[in-house]
Order: sequence, then structure tokens, then C-alpha cells
Amino acid sequence: MAPRGSVVLVIPPLRHWERAVLLAELAERGQDVVGMESLDDLVRFRPEEAGHAPVGVVLVDREALADRPLSTLRGRYPSAAFLLLTGHLSEVAAGPWRAVLMRPLSVGQVAETVATHMSAEVPA
Repeated sequence: MAPRGSVVLVIPPLRHWERAVLLAELAERGQDVVGMESLDDLVRFRPEEAGHAPVGVVLVDREALADRPLSTLRGRYPSAAFLLLTGHLSEVAAGPWRAVLMRPLSVGQVAETVATHMSAEVPA
């Protein structure tokens, strides 16, 4: 099955190794995937200009949330599933999260969660 959209990983520079490994795993599984360091990068991202499908899933590391309010992104990508990657339950920020992924977890678990949400219908 072809992906319905692109996957965007928003993972800050201090976790660049994690972003690189996830990018590689998702690409190997056939996903159209893009890595970014901040939510500001995501606001400026134009998938069609960069040769990508429309954004289907946005995986945001909790540490990237200081950049900008999520309401801006929700309006920009209304059909995307937003997933939160965090280390502690107490760090779960309010937001439009379709799923919260708690560390520690494997790269495979992240990839499976992304695939599940990529194929799911997005509520209006």
C-alpha cells in the first residue's frame, strides 16, 4: 500500500541521532519522510515544493514544543495525525495528539505507530 502522505519528524538538534535512525527506518519501510529540527521549520515546510506528498503524520518530540503553539500547526495541517514522543507522562503537553509514545521504546515501535496512524482515517 502506498503512503497517503508524508511523515514529518520534528526532533530537536540534541536528538539528531534519534531523528537520523527514525528517518532511515521509516524510509526503509517505504514512507515519504522528512526530518526537521523545530516547529518553525514545519511551519515553513511546503511539501509540494520539496517534492513530497501532503503531510499525513507529524511526530513531535516533546523538547521541540517550546518553539511555537501547536494551534498554528493544526490549522496548517488539518488532516495530519499529530503524535507526541516524550520521556515522562508528566511531560505530556496539551495538544491534538492522536497518540503519545513514551520512551523508552524501539525504533520499530515508533515506525509501527506511524504506519497505523498513516493508514487511519483522520477525523474532521
